[in-house]
Amino acid sequence: GDQQADAEAAAAEAADAAEGGEASEGLAADEFVVATPVTALRWAPASVAADGRSLFAGFEDGVVRVLWRGSVGPPSKTGPNKFNSRWAREQVFKPHNAAVVHMAFADQGHLFATCGRDGLVFVFMDSKELAKTGRGKAEKGTRPPSAGGSRGTRKFDPLGFVTVPGGEDSPHFPTSVCFRSDGKALLITSTDGSVGEVDLSLVTAPLEPGEERPESTGEDEDSYELKAPAVWRCMKRPQDNKPR
Repeated sequence: GDQQADAEAAAAEAADAAEGGEASEGLAADEFVVATPVTALRWAPASVAADGRSLFAGFEDGVVRVLWRGSVGPPSKTGPNKFNSRWAREQVFKPHNAAVVHMAFADQGHLFATCGRDGLVFVFMDSKELAKTGRGKAEKGTRPPSAGGSRGTRKFDPLGFVTVPGGEDSPHFPTSVCFRSDGKALLITSTDGSVGEVDLSLVTAPLEPGEERPESTGEDEDSYELKAPAVWRCMKRPQDNKPR
């Protein structure tokens, strides 16, 4: 549920603080200590972080950390790191209950997606753009923590998630995601050989003045599950039944 997601993300924040999940004075400039292994990495494109210094890192425990590399203090007159350049954590959030497998950004930078071994694909949207769609989770105070920070990186809020066929109990999980060039559709590949196409055009469309969001295109009231139309196609290679 949403409250559990909040609690898990808060626990991740606390764990970071306790474990030194951020470069500090006691570490070399290229070190960043986190207890769990990194399973996915993605540089933020210029449409997300104009300075090219932000990195989105997915971890084995389902956490995504947004890291920024740059000067975190006054320049040093001595030593190899004279510009005091270090990794700094901008944000931490937890869209998955298992390892993050892949991440992707829409070309325009307003959408961000993650897929995990828990069978889910989670889609985030630029906070300002999301507000235009009439989705009111932010006002309810129950949304998962946002992605993004204060150093010029876009701030994202959760739009919702889609599940691969079989759901969370299936042994299969999504392996990659990519947005269509206009950001209005999402392609998903799965370990069972299927490819899904999710239509995001309605759930990401801004509302006209005075218009109310149609319930048929929104997320479930009790969860972030998107009701966006999806088509799944099998891409398996036919079995060769010829005797060998």
